[in-house]
Amino acid sequence: MTTYGVAVLAMILLSFGQVLLKLLAVKVADTGVNFASWQREVFSFLWLGGGIGVTYAAVLGCWLYVLKSLDLNRAFAFVALTFVFVPLCSYFILNEKITIGTVAGATLIIVGIVISANY
Repeated sequence: MTTYGVAVLAMILLSFGQVLLKLLAVKVADTGVNFASWQREVFSFLWLGGGIGVTYAAVLGCWLYVLKSLDLNRAFAFVALTFVFVPLCSYFILNEKITIGTVAGATLIIVGIVISANY
């Protein structure tokens, strides 16, 4: 996989991690603050928390490889891809809507990254 491919993978994983954080936040809010409900949901919290930890560990590994391989100004342009991948992940996993504004913005971001990476 190329360095650019690893950078894209890191941003996909980072975006997926944000969706997992959202799922955990909703789970915590739905469970409430009483001990009995937390005791019942402990394994759900552990699975989500573990998934978040593994996801962010993978992001860290990928991102360190990217930083080692690319100039920082080229590498950091890829962070903008989270504005593309978070809406996609939230659409497919959380059933959230994607607006025309989101599509237009994502298109501009992708064009900007292509220009930045090549010139």
